[in-house]
Amino acid sequence: MPDEQNIYYHYTSVEALYNIVKTRTFWLVNSKSSNDKTEGVLDLNKFNEILEKTYEKTPDEKKDFFKKIIDFPFSMDNRSVCNEYILSLSSQKDSLAHWERYGDGKNGISICLNIQRLEHFYNQLNWSFGALFRMHSLIYDYDDFIEQILLIVEKDWSVPELSKLFENPLDDMNFLIKTVKTGLYNVLCSFKKNPYFKDENELRISCQPSEIIGLYGFFKALRKQFKTQRAECIRNAKSLDIEQPYFAPIRGEIRSLHHLCLKDIWGSDLIPEIMLGPNCPQSKEELLYFLAENGLNGTKVTESEIPIR
Repeated sequence: MPDEQNIYYHYTSVEALYNIVKTRTFWLVNSKSSNDKTEGVLDLNKFNEILEKTYEKTPDEKKDFFKKIIDFPFSMDNRSVCNEYILSLSSQKDSLAHWERYGDGKNGISICLNIQRLEHFYNQLNWSFGALFRMHSLIYDYDDFIEQILLIVEKDWSVPELSKLFENPLDDMNFLIKTVKTGLYNVLCSFKKNPYFKDENELRISCQPSEIIGLYGFFKALRKQFKTQRAECIRNAKSLDIEQPYFAPIRGEIRSLHHLCLKDIWGSDLIPEIMLGPNCPQSKEELLYFLAENGLNGTKVTESEIPIR
């Protein structure tokens, strides 16, 4: 059994489990379908307040550039709109709130996922495609945004090296500042969820399928000496079956989704456990038989310990 700190849980119905196991595929749904209707938007006054507080903790050598970012005029028109597709997991095992919200009214199951196995897979894909796949915890407290921005600044900003990318015409510098500020806003919107959902402790796997599709052309154009690398890059992405949009009725309405096929890493090391919900009628013996016939012969089946009628 993998280390518990690498384990997260996806609550769903028995019917969904059947489809996931048979196809070795999870659904990535549009983030606009989140049950938090405030998700994806951050109040601009709050955004500026977060930047000001972050500035106070920014390393001295990066303060000048950060001040330019804070002072740069920003509006919702600057924001790039992208379709992000997500798979939601939780660190909460056997949670009554999760069973009620996402586990088919306590009649469903919880899929235990080994994140370490997924991370290794995503690292390989991101090496080929850039950071198109993200795996991150959501933020429910505005103060935590400060730490998130500081991480971005320390990891991704080589300031003043960033400014040296240009011959210093004003338009180029303004473009750089606008791009960085817009990027910060979009990242915070992707990481943010309303504090009322804090008990979910959500970990999110997300990507933008449109960007992956756009890179196919790039890899196809690689020179002949990169033929092997080109084929491997395309094969890795194609194995996910992620480029084709699909639609399905979800919570009473038709919603768009993309597939996340994990056939290349499928096995009980990826899914070490399936838990039956408090009121789940599924037979353990039948489920074990089904799992073994579909590449999960080492996966345990356990039962919720919540004593609810």
